[in-house]
Amino acid sequence: MKKLAKATCIALAALFALNSSADEYSLPPVTVTDQGFYDFGVGGYSPPQQAGGGEPFPGYFTLVVGAERYIQASNVRCSATGELRNVTSQSPVLDRWMAAEQVYRRLKQFDSFWAFWGANNTPDKRGWFLVIYADGYSEQWAVITPLFSQVTPGSPMPNTMKPGNTPPGQIEPNTLCG
Repeated sequence: MKKLAKATCIALAALFALNSSADEYSLPPVTVTDQGFYDFGVGGYSPPQQAGGGEPFPGYFTLVVGAERYIQASNVRCSATGELRNVTSQSPVLDRWMAAEQVYRRLKQFDSFWAFWGANNTPDKRGWFLVIYADGYSEQWAVITPLFSQVTPGSPMPNTMKPGNTPPGQIEPNTLCG
């Protein structure tokens, strides 16, 4: 990507230089560098293009992007469906529980990612997972029966509600998930 961008800029500079007469200005060569980008496509994530000095250790970009995607998956706006995408900290516990069940199933898709990195960061191994509601508040839910259809006990862990950046119950915009 870097080589293509640099080659394009040099070609444009050369084109402008060829079209200039003696008393017009010609452009000096231009060097373009990029900072990398993340691909958050539908099929998953891919590491950013290497920029500058490269990765601090092999797989660093993959680890960072995977961790960011895991946090996004904790958000009901990204993982829940239908009206459950708008569940807030003020919603009835039944709605929060149904949204939490959907978030759990989305987080389970990351089990192999964490296993690859040797981390015990899966909800089943920790015994709980975090749900971020549409108002930015978050709450922990226990995992009691990971092999059954109902994973959580039907109510959140006591005293785990943490405030978000908006008033409780007010849906905050989510630039990644709507």
